[in-house]
Amino acid sequence: TMQRFQGLFGIVLILGLALLFSNNRRRINGRLVLSGLLLQLMIAVLVLKVGPVTRFFQFLGRGMERLEHFAFQGASFVFEGIAVPTTGGGAKDYAMGGFVFAFNVTATIILVCALVALLYHLGVMQRIVAVIAKAMNFIMRVSGAEALSNVASAFVGQIEAQIMIQPYLPGMTKSELLASMSGSLACIAGGILIVYVNMGAQAGIELAPKLITASLMAAPGALVISKIVWPETEQSQTLGTVKLKVTSRYTNLLDAITHGAGEGFKIAMNVIAMLIGFIAMIALVDYLLLKSGHLFNPSFDLSLNWIFGKIFYPFAWSMGVPSGDIG
Repeated sequence: TMQRFQGLFGIVLILGLALLFSNNRRRINGRLVLSGLLLQLMIAVLVLKVGPVTRFFQFLGRGMERLEHFAFQGASFVFEGIAVPTTGGGAKDYAMGGFVFAFNVTATIILVCALVALLYHLGVMQRIVAVIAKAMNFIMRVSGAEALSNVASAFVGQIEAQIMIQPYLPGMTKSELLASMSGSLACIAGGILIVYVNMGAQAGIELAPKLITASLMAAPGALVISKIVWPETEQSQTLGTVKLKVTSRYTNLLDAITHGAGEGFKIAMNVIAMLIGFIAMIALVDYLLLKSGHLFNPSFDLSLNWIFGKIFYPFAWSMGVPSGDIG
């Protein structure tokens, strides 16, 4: 019961913090906040308790896994012959099912970009945005573009979710952009989901629906928080009815696929650059912290990890994390 109370207290705390940081409290839409919280509850009940819904989302999750697999086939052709270490201490050919972040993740981004370009060329994505725009305007009063990237975030990565709404991005409002980014940060990408599931085979089978549920629930949750922090005051192009007509930039299907893959490669290179840059900077800061910590106490290893562990302790507690794991 204490754990449940802890979780409820967490909801109040997190909503309170969002309210505290809001840039326009008068414009917060109460209906949006309530409908978003109710939608979260509904998703949990449906996915965890209603058989057909659970199976449908497991099927979607498996679809994402398939996508990773198709992307790997492209990557294994290009990177075949590169040796990757195995758990036993030996090495095997990358093409035999190895995992190298730079190869696997970028391959998925390239495939998703090519597919999305193809779907926009055929006019399929525009219809999906329009349908989601109607539904989400009715339920939560949010726009089609921000809703689609939030829903997509429950299955694909941060980058791929933005690619889904690429043609709408230049005209999106500040509030929509925040909502879109929040959704991507709140959900678990399909690929990461698979990594979690594969960590423990037996636990994985039972965990999969729970992880998918958590990721799906995070989508309306992210919308609620972002719309409290930055309420919509501008006119959205995809609210209820889609005002922006996206026409294909490509001559034919092959043109769409080649351009999509090319853009995907650019994005993938950016992802690699960001990761190298940020992780290297963190290592630099950690080194400086370690040295300055040792000046005062030779046995104390100060690091960003230690500092953030302390700062976010109350947040972890309020989210209902068991006390043994909070630190």
